[in-house]
Amino acid sequence: QFLAQNELISVEFLTDRGSYHAAQFSKRLEMIYLLSGNAGLILDGTEMKLIQGEFIVVDARRICEFQCKESFMQIRISVDRSFLAEKLRANAGAKPSARMYVCSREDLTREQIPVFLKMCDLFKELVPLYINEPEGYRLRTESIVLELLYLLAGHFSIPLVKEDLPEGE
Repeated sequence: QFLAQNELISVEFLTDRGSYHAAQFSKRLEMIYLLSGNAGLILDGTEMKLIQGEFIVVDARRICEFQCKESFMQIRISVDRSFLAEKLRANAGAKPSARMYVCSREDLTREQIPVFLKMCDLFKELVPLYINEPEGYRLRTESIVLELLYLLAGHFSIPLVKEDLPEGE
């Protein structure tokens, strides 16, 4: 079920009855917000717990396994990395800088906690838009996603140096 989808950004509301999703390697940035239930994930070999009302960011080129023993609901926002890099360029002539996005409850600093909570509130705003589909809901959905990306870039991104990049980038 999609709230908004195009080649650059997709917003999905997913319900799962409790299952295992094998390790995947994504080329897109994903933000996963848990609406209900609890889930476990293994991100690049590290086990993490995701609880209702919080989100995690899975950046491109990371391997993620998702497992849940009970039913759960999630919002999954998937973003094309080139689109994000283009939007973050300082000016039209500048080369996009390579960045890695890392955000999970376990890694938060004291300064990041208010931003993390604000982002959780933005995820919650998507629910009534999805359910009620009011006039202009797609515009509001896209503006929420762009605000989430703005906060993510400003508070949860790490610049990469050339040695950190895979060959060909």
